[in-house]
Amino acid sequence: MEQIFSDVMVVGSGAAGLRAAISAREKNSEVRVISKGKPGKGTCTFRSGGVFAGTPAGTPTDNHLRRTLKAGRGINQRELVEILVEEGPMRIRELMEWGINAELYNGYLFSHGRPPVWGEEIVRCLLKKGESSGIKIFGGLSVTNLKVEQGVVGALVHSADSGKWFAIRANAVILATGGAGGLYLRHDNPQRILGEGYSLALDAGALLQDMEFVQFYPLCLAEPGHPPFLVPPRLVDSGTLLNSSGEEILEKYGIQERPAGERARDRLSQALFNEIYINGKEVRLDLRAISEKVWCADPFFASTLDILGKRYGALQRLGPRTAQEAKTKFF
Repeated sequence: MEQIFSDVMVVGSGAAGLRAAISAREKNSEVRVISKGKPGKGTCTFRSGGVFAGTPAGTPTDNHLRRTLKAGRGINQRELVEILVEEGPMRIRELMEWGINAELYNGYLFSHGRPPVWGEEIVRCLLKKGESSGIKIFGGLSVTNLKVEQGVVGALVHSADSGKWFAIRANAVILATGGAGGLYLRHDNPQRILGEGYSLALDAGALLQDMEFVQFYPLCLAEPGHPPFLVPPRLVDSGTLLNSSGEEILEKYGIQERPAGERARDRLSQALFNEIYINGKEVRLDLRAISEKVWCADPFFASTLDILGKRYGALQRLGPRTAQEAKTKFF
């Protein structure tokens, strides 16, 4: 069996894996990045909304810290949140310096990907930076076994293209495999995100914690015959979320945070579960009252309207106008 040695091996080619690889390369390490699919493409970053939150230049980070702790219901690891809010603006400036096609607005970075893969531009930028730094990036490889012995990591790897097996030895390994969202029936993750990274880490002797926390947005189109499509969370506040009895969901469950789809995603998800799976009702989002000005004010809204227009030919530039067109069914 062929054996390959590297200083650092990174498993996963989303934003986390690529940025970690770049950092390791900056320390003059030889770095290899392994991706199960085409590098960058089958990742949560690629399928994300393409937005990073930060703090505007010259502004204290207190507000970002407070909002993040509140969204975490007070059980966040505060030291990690502090790192996030302090270093977030630096990482955003970094991407801009590396040539990402994006814009800054009120401390947020909005990448100019294409719907529905708005995060594509983030991946493109990081791949270009990584390759120019001398990082070796490989796709179509699956890590099936990971062992740590005497300070050296050994990995058994299978190539989907050639069908061959080979071993990689490294002084350090970084697992950035994207979680396990693909295990769920309804999700907005790539289908191949199946939690193998957890299994590899556990077998290698790592301690797994907080496995009950899974990040997701609660709203997704559920039209028969169509793939799931993530609906911009802020649309919840612009439209009206109703159950099949005409009750307003946010009012019924006392959800006052805004935007509810972002800052109360846990409570909103619980409300939707209760309505659909416990009460047996449908949940729909009525968008008839949204004006052209509101549609065009948010880049996600405009992209969503474009996708809905392609899916439902009757939709026009000003947005949905009939009850049947405007009420969007959710899981």
